[in-house]
Amino acid sequence: MQWNEEYLSTIFGEDTKRDIFKKNSDEIEMKFEWVKKFPAEERSKLIFGAVFETLAVSENLENHPENDIQKKMRGLIQELYQKAEITLGEKWPSKPDFVSVIFDKDGHLVIDEILEMKTSVTALEHGINKKQSQPQNSIQTIERIVDLINTMINASDISQIGLINKLQGKYDNYRKSFLKDTFRRIKELGLSKNITFSQDLQYHVVLPAGETGNIPKFEVTHDNKPIRATITSSRF
Repeated sequence: MQWNEEYLSTIFGEDTKRDIFKKNSDEIEMKFEWVKKFPAEERSKLIFGAVFETLAVSENLENHPENDIQKKMRGLIQELYQKAEITLGEKWPSKPDFVSVIFDKDGHLVIDEILEMKTSVTALEHGINKKQSQPQNSIQTIERIVDLINTMINASDISQIGLINKLQGKYDNYRKSFLKDTFRRIKELGLSKNITFSQDLQYHVVLPAGETGNIPKFEVTHDNKPIRATITSSRF
């Protein structure tokens, strides 16, 4: 699909916003193809959420430039939580939309933000009020992913990974293969220090531009200690 420059200038007045859109145009086109498999009456809501998440994630990356090792580690963490059903063996794990990986003052990789992109205040409220509250359970998913990664960093051989050794059933073959490949990728990164969480870790919710309403209050913790919950608006 060719995006008309005049149209983009009308929709996205700022150069930066147009640049972000064009940078993600291929992925956005894939979203438009993906949404076609759903009933027509559901598509507008689904495509809005999918495109907003894509643009908001890219916008966040503009504010958090990454070097190669940060990008690779963030990508690995992202893949592991997006496939948390396989990684952790859970049926319905809560998943955030994005994590930010930075270097601390000592040069160690840390996670400083866990992000959720919400299309409305109502969507945020729904996530908070779910039986398995999305904010806290999304954080717990990342905590478990980081624990797994650190176990693999500290293991000199795959035979030392107890989780993999326990997977013996015929239905465990795909999960076992996935985790073995994860181990290989971690070793290729050459990491010698554990991934940790920043002392300034925050749970960050991003809402669309102009989204208003009574923001619900909620609290989140990491390692049984309260962390900052931040709500900001995207430019999109």
